[in-house]
Amino acid sequence: MEHVPEPERTDFPRLGARARQWQRFERALHEWLQTPEGRFVTWCAQREIDDVAVAGSSRA
Repeated sequence: MEHVPEPERTDFPRLGARARQWQRFERALHEWLQTPEGRFVTWCAQREIDDVAVAGSSRA
């Protein structure tokens, strides 16, 4: 969440059941991203982003 622009952050609930559910999701996601599977998926996603960026720059 720290990389989300401030206006978009205010849309997320800060208190209550929905906020706690969102926080659990965020915690679980960050924990999973630290596993070998999560790091591999992150690496694959970054490769796809890089491939799209290279393909986009070669069109110009």
